[in-house]
Amino acid sequence: MFYGAQMPLLFPIAALSFIVNYVCQRWTVAYQVKLPAALDDRLTKLCTSILSTSCFVFVANGFWAYCNLQIFKRGAYHFIDTSDAFMKSGHLVSFNIWWIIFIVMTLVVTFLFKSMMQASKFDVNEDLPNFFHSISLT
Repeated sequence: MFYGAQMPLLFPIAALSFIVNYVCQRWTVAYQVKLPAALDDRLTKLCTSILSTSCFVFVANGFWAYCNLQIFKRGAYHFIDTSDAFMKSGHLVSFNIWWIIFIVMTLVVTFLFKSMMQASKFDVNEDLPNFFHSISLT
């Protein structure tokens, strides 16, 4: 889903893969696993920390794609007539105040979402069996 801003067709493909993954995991839990696995909240905390930064990366990549002239504008590239001439790439670095405003705003939004996603600490101990004892291997 990293390139979903550039190729919107990836969103239905990702939704289909999530549905297939959900059905397979539900079938595994219903027919293959005898008892639930002994997992604590470390995996959930790791996933939320990774996913909170992935939103910033998605927005930055989408902003770059929509502002890239080589994708949306004709004539952003230049052909050369001889092999002695240099081909212009169109990647010119220039100072633009909107880039700085965008970076500051995305950092503020990212830290705001991270602070909203903080979970309260709780202790989980339900005397569940080990993961390898809960799966039937026969």
